[in-house]
Formats: sequence, C-alpha cells, structure tokens
Amino acid sequence: MKDYRTLEGYLERLNNGEFLNRFYEKFIHFPGTVAEADSKRILSAYDVGDNETINQILDRQRIESLRGFPASQSLFTYLRGLRKEGTLENIREVESLVAQYPGVIDFRVSLALNYFQEGYLREASEVLNCVVGKGLGQVPGMLAVYENLKWTTSSRFGEENLELDQFSELPMLEIEREFLESLKALRGY
Repeated sequence: MKDYRTLEGYLERLNNGEFLNRFYEKFIHFPGTVAEADSKRILSAYDVGDNETINQILDRQRIESLRGFPASQSLFTYLRGLRKEGTLENIREVESLVAQYPGVIDFRVSLALNYFQEGYLREASEVLNCVVGKGLGQVPGMLAVYENLKWTTSSRFGEENLELDQFSELPMLEIEREFLESLKALRGY
C-alpha cells in the first residue's frame, strides 16, 4: 500500500489528470480504498474535463460513499444537480456541508444549483448573493454556471442582458454546457 501512496504522490506532482484517473481506476480494486479512490477520481476527472469518467461515476456512485470527503461530496451533488438528478437528496447533503464549511464557494454554488433545479428560486438567489465568484476562477465551468444562475435568479432578470457568449470558450464539461444551453432557452435566447 505504501508503494501506491508514493506513486499517487508522484502522479499528483506531475499534475497529469489522465494518469491520475487511470491510477484511481486501479486503486478502487484494493480492499478498503474504494471510497477514497472514488473520491479522488471524481475530483481528478472534473479537473481534466473527462466527460466519460464523470458520467460513469454519476451512473454508478452513491452519495453515501462520499461522506467524509466533503469536496468530492459537493462536486458529486453539483454534477447530479446539473443532470437534475436527486436534487432533494443533493440539497440535504450540501446544506449540511455549507453549514459545516460556510466559506467554501463551491459548496454554495452546488447548493444554489440544486435549489434552482428544484424550483426554489428565492433560496438559490439568497445563497448566490453570499458568494463572491472570484474564488471560482480555477473552475471555469462552475464559474459560468455560477454567473448564469446568479443572473437568472436575480431581481434584475430581464432588465440587464448577461453576455452569454463570454462563457462559450471556457473549458467545461458537456453537462455544464448543456445546463447553460437550457438557461439560454429559459431566457428565450
């Protein structure tokens, strides 16, 4: 097991998400490492924009297995929320995370997204108004979702025009792009 931890550290320093994803796929098969490997695999797949791995994880993963890994748990609820899957369960999970870690922006974006998908626009707006988007600069897809949700749920909706094309060139997952397209349709663009 120690050799695998050494290899993991080396791959992390290389900053090569593709190699890390393959490593975590193998790591899953060791007893007692499934939850940890899944936790790291979803983060790694998101970082490199691996749509196929993300979809595999979303199709087979259960939220309970990610408890104890807050970043992965929140990302999982965000991704499921984009697909409009399990939104009430997602809300319960991420509300707990926001209560424990009120300053983590990603958690708040996940919560607002799931509120929005469930039709709780006022709640989504309140959560988004507590968020400063500059912490999301390293996560371009999530930044685009945040900005679009904030504008869509604001009282200025329809008064101001958010430049939607400013996000079109950002690297993001297919499900993030599809969600943004659905917001465009909602707005009548």
